[in-house]
Amino acid sequence: MKEIEYIQVGDYQLPNLKVEEMHLNRFGRAKLDYLKKHDYLLKVQKEADDLYDRLVEEYKTKWNVTEELK
Repeated sequence: MKEIEYIQVGDYQLPNLKVEEMHLNRFGRAKLDYLKKHDYLLKVQKEADDLYDRLVEEYKTKWNVTEELK
């Protein structure tokens, strides 16, 4: 049996898992092909993610949200 290695992330120990080979079903392959053909969608997704992160940070400062409030 293989020994599982762990990595420290904050206060947590998470298993260091690696995927050796990826098997996609028909729908996974179709999505991968679509994204390869329409690579601009990846750029749009990244821009949307960046905008979301920036807005969250702005709202935190505007509404004075801290970790204590969570």
